[in-house]
Amino acid sequence: MTQLSKSYMDDFKNREKDAEYINDYTDLAEEILLKGDNESATRLIKKAEEVCETFDDYRDLADYLASEEEDEYNDKEWALLLFKKANKLASSFEHYYDLSNSLLSSEILENKDWPTDLIKKAEEICETFDEHLQLAEIISDKWYLNDKEWGKKIYYKSLDLASKEETEEIADSIDEYIDDENWINEMKNKIKSK
Repeated sequence: MTQLSKSYMDDFKNREKDAEYINDYTDLAEEILLKGDNESATRLIKKAEEVCETFDDYRDLADYLASEEEDEYNDKEWALLLFKKANKLASSFEHYYDLSNSLLSSEILENKDWPTDLIKKAEEICETFDEHLQLAEIISDKWYLNDKEWGKKIYYKSLDLASKEETEEIADSIDEYIDDENWINEMKNKIKSK
């Protein structure tokens, strides 16, 4: 660990006293981690967890801990515990979608069962064009669920809900996420006739 000056530590302690939000603590943890003080960084992350109250609080802190950025505090096991706490508070399409997205992008799970279950919950309650399109993309994306058949079903639902202007978004999306030229052409014909 780098030897830290008294003036630096006094300033740091004052900023820690003023901290009240999760980002305040994680920013301080990153800063002190770069100085080589893992113990203080851990203490600050614990303080960040203590101020967590909402789904977004727990998920955001879990995302931070699951990050693989060099300058961030990485702890996949701790992140998983926080994702589980967020899951207990999940109650909306956005929650289920965001949590599945976080779990899939962090790659901390050995399989995709939990995110798949979350996406199924999101599908049960999704209502809007945008929600259907988001689901179709995360389901079809090769880096996420990579389930093209399920994704196609959701694309059909999004098309039913789409305004004329929104159909262009569907066309762009299927070009990016679906690799079935016949199906893409069929969908684009449906889009033209809408």
